[in-house]
Amino acid sequence: MGWQARAIIDDEQRLDRKAAAQVVRRALHHLRPYRGEMILGVVVMIGATICLVAPPLLFGWVVDGVTRGLAHPAARRHEAAYIDHVALVLLGLAFGAWILSRAQIMIVTRVGE
Repeated sequence: MGWQARAIIDDEQRLDRKAAAQVVRRALHHLRPYRGEMILGVVVMIGATICLVAPPLLFGWVVDGVTRGLAHPAARRHEAAYIDHVALVLLGLAFGAWILSRAQIMIVTRVGE
């Protein structure tokens, strides 16, 4: 019948603030041996996200740089080097995103077992 906006959990099954805090404390207690791996996992996730979000920003810089370079004939000589440097950075970001994504999967899988 389509998506319904009603909550799936009845009011009787909802946890109050105190009970929810107790559940979170209990979960954190059980996760204590994996604290280092959890922190590493969060750091790796942040790094992978940065590597995946940065390319559109760099493409914008390249387009802006080339556009400004075409307006200034003295800067045309440096356009190719500029684009080459940005291409190498993009290649490094793609490789970094690949490595960090694989590491993220391995870490989250190990902690989640």
